[in-house]
Amino acid sequence: MSTSPFIAQLTADGARFEGEHCLFDTAPASESDTNLLVPLTPYGFVEATGPDGQTFFQGQTTADFRQVSATQARPGSYCTPKGRMLASFSAARLDEDTLLLQMRKDLIEDTLTVLAKYAVFSKVKLSDASESYTGIGLVGPDAKALLSSVCETTPDGPLKTCALPGGIVVQCDEAGQRYELWLKPEQAAEVWQALSSKAQAVSSTHWDGLRIAAGDVPVVAATRDEFLPQFLNYDLTGAVNFKKGCYTGQEVVARLHFKGVPKRRLYLARLEGPAKAGEEVLDGEKTVGMVALSGPDQQVALVLATASADSANLQLKGGARVVEVTPPPYGFPAE
Repeated sequence: MSTSPFIAQLTADGARFEGEHCLFDTAPASESDTNLLVPLTPYGFVEATGPDGQTFFQGQTTADFRQVSATQARPGSYCTPKGRMLASFSAARLDEDTLLLQMRKDLIEDTLTVLAKYAVFSKVKLSDASESYTGIGLVGPDAKALLSSVCETTPDGPLKTCALPGGIVVQCDEAGQRYELWLKPEQAAEVWQALSSKAQAVSSTHWDGLRIAAGDVPVVAATRDEFLPQFLNYDLTGAVNFKKGCYTGQEVVARLHFKGVPKRRLYLARLEGPAKAGEEVLDGEKTVGMVALSGPDQQVALVLATASADSANLQLKGGARVVEVTPPPYGFPAE
């Protein structure tokens, strides 16, 4: 873990670091009126500079980069020619020639290695900007008002963005109660200090729990090259644009959308026992899925064969029993 001003601030506030996660010993308050401040240490950034950045990613990813603007972020994924996702991201524009893609930090090195083979043909420079930018999550009923105390303007809708000194802020939900701030480490330390007196600091694992509850789950290193976008419901959450034209893996992804029915989908679940991303899900002795992401309080997101979603015999390969499986909050189309 770097010793940036932001990390130094977290350490001064009593945080400890285990692997990718930043942990606070105080558990989140259970009251729904509590505002929470979350360090997004598992996430890093890819920066793309140059006049061809938008065109380059338009031909490489599931997102329509023509929709990425100074006020609009977009989710997406980067796939193999067979449609399997190597990374997922949220993309925002910092200025005319600079794009920032937030993704899980454990994917960045491999993603840059693959993309570099194609970037040489475009006027774009790709780099790991995880030391240059850091993320803070803010969630709660007063999140927008708290955000106003550190920003001159705030976003006005899902995936809308606003510039602020040292970075941008992204609205993550419809209600305006969940935001991400992508900031230079110096500004991140200042914003954290300003907000930590008004919101409870909680562990980075809490953000995984929020993403699981929303059915908005990223690709991580353990699930790299495992899922088609539809398996993580990206066709339902807007992370795939089926009208944008060609991109790597488009033929496979589009064929399933227009001519097939996904046999696997992302479900939410609770367990009796521990879980880790990439762990197999069994129905009896048959493998029927995989853990996509594990959160606190034994909550997980599972990619499951739809035919096994109602089974009472689901368990993880490590032995944890699946005690509850539910669809994500946005539901599934009649397929």
